[in-house]
Amino acid sequence: TIMSLLAETKEQERFMQFGSQVSDATRATIDMGHHISTLLNQPETERLSVETQAMLFGLIFTSFSSEKEDGFFAKYRKNICAAIEDASELSNLREKVRAGISFDDMLRLLEKQISVFTKVCQK
Repeated sequence: TIMSLLAETKEQERFMQFGSQVSDATRATIDMGHHISTLLNQPETERLSVETQAMLFGLIFTSFSSEKEDGFFAKYRKNICAAIEDASELSNLREKVRAGISFDDMLRLLEKQISVFTKVCQK
């Protein structure tokens, strides 16, 4: 679950404070936790649709998020949200998410649309 992943991230970060070296798998867990926190942390005044939140969360589990540095998602979060909500290339996916597509199917479709997200993050 999300909460257990975030808890594991915090635990691994505590070990790192003592100068412990971490494996690539542990580093990936920590990075994923940071990405989740960054993408799903929305200001009180911001209202995102359920579809946008689901797709933001799903992006973390695609190749799009691999090897992204901590600040990447903070820098491009608004661009990514705007693309999810407005990009015509994603309209079919938005409809499928709204209709209750499975998480695995959403991930497969998101993976096919990585170029849309890459493009909006180059602006």
